[in-house]
Amino acid sequence: PAQIALRFTAASGTDSLAAYDAYMIARQKFFTRNRVDNAEDFEEITQGLEDATRIDPEFGHAWAALAMQYYTTISWGGDETELTRKARDAAERALALDTDLALAHAVLGVTSTLPDGRIDRVAAIDGLSQAIDLDPLEPTLRSWRGQHWIELGFFTRGINDLDETIRLTVTNGVANFWTINAQGRLKGVKID
Repeated sequence: PAQIALRFTAASGTDSLAAYDAYMIARQKFFTRNRVDNAEDFEEITQGLEDATRIDPEFGHAWAALAMQYYTTISWGGDETELTRKARDAAERALALDTDLALAHAVLGVTSTLPDGRIDRVAAIDGLSQAIDLDPLEPTLRSWRGQHWIELGFFTRGINDLDETIRLTVTNGVANFWTINAQGRLKGVKID
């Protein structure tokens, strides 16, 4: 069993079982969260990923997941300015360790802004599409791209990405919410 665990950790970019364990627990919590969860869930996810990067500062996948977590926390009521800075810093740290980390590329894309401060959705979709090319099995990328498509009014494209997210994760409450939202908007019903 220990040899199998070491192979998994090495493949993920760390030799530390403790860092890998913290990372995997946080990732599982990330995928099973939903809009009715409480703030403690997000704090646990963030703490787990911060622990993973503290235990092994060279663990690029953990830095990329932490960047994703910081970015995601914004939509749950976090301080947008601080969390955007933290997300970009973590993404850049991840890419300094491994230039092929899709989540890090995605976070840099989704945190792109226009000169007036609005989200640059075209840059976001471009960054997410590039990230999906790097890692087509990472469900968060399709979920985010689906949300951006919906915000731009491309509901069918958004639903397709969200359906793929659900297929990849089965229990993704966020993707389920956005799919229902898009289907309602296609029918002219705004769902908040």
